[in-house]
Amino acid sequence: MANRAYLCSSTIDGLYPSSRAGFTPEQGTIATDVYCIPLLWMALFRPTDIRRETLDLDDGPYETEAPIAKREIALRQLRDATPFLNRVFAAEGTFDEHAALLERALRDGSGDFVTIELEEIAALSETFEDDFRACLATMNGDVSDTAKRNLLEMAGIKTLPHIPPARLFLDGNSVVDPIDQVNLCRILGTSHIRPVPWEEDPDALRRQPVQAPHKSYSPIKASKRVISDLQIAITVIVIALGGIVGSGLTSSPIPLYVAIAVGFVAVKLIGAINQARRRR
Repeated sequence: MANRAYLCSSTIDGLYPSSRAGFTPEQGTIATDVYCIPLLWMALFRPTDIRRETLDLDDGPYETEAPIAKREIALRQLRDATPFLNRVFAAEGTFDEHAALLERALRDGSGDFVTIELEEIAALSETFEDDFRACLATMNGDVSDTAKRNLLEMAGIKTLPHIPPARLFLDGNSVVDPIDQVNLCRILGTSHIRPVPWEEDPDALRRQPVQAPHKSYSPIKASKRVISDLQIAITVIVIALGGIVGSGLTSSPIPLYVAIAVGFVAVKLIGAINQARRRR
């Protein structure tokens, strides 16, 4: 399972509203993304919006922290941060239309409070809390190259040749650049249950986030990685060598034929295992 972040809006003045009574995901979960915190989500908050709470979960109390703000304050901070981000990313483009679509999504949601459920992302890095606070602090006007790199890393953006159009999926594009598709998701997130304004056209390419380029926080990803192509190659080589040696010892091609057949079955079996695991 991918590690996800969720942008939520609700009537609940508390962190992780999805764990509380009265929260409806169909209305309250605005967008989601995997292995990152989308760039404009961070623009909604400042370091002073980070709150620490103890949640009463089924398996006992759990202390956590996340940003939360009243919706109108979050939207005002988004509007304030947009010109700043336009300066930081002047070489790549502007975020005005992206910010407008995110504001529309939040106004279409329910409740007076906006928060990010980010515990699954925080679990991927021991320095996440400090790194996240630093990213929110840059929204106060830090235009340094270091601040830009930190924002790109937190947003999971590996390469940004240009800022993708906010209406990438809405203007009838028959061909979408895969890098633009990924980066638009890294900027705004993608739909979870309810549609989002930047993907709401039923003919648009509304699909789950592309996960292949996400290489950040590799220790967790490495621990979940399925049997690799290298393992398949080693298996085939070992079986083939066994067949060659067997043929040499017996002066018969039968061991080699058997080794080839076993290798073929092994590759098919490993491939089936990989496919089954990826579906989980």
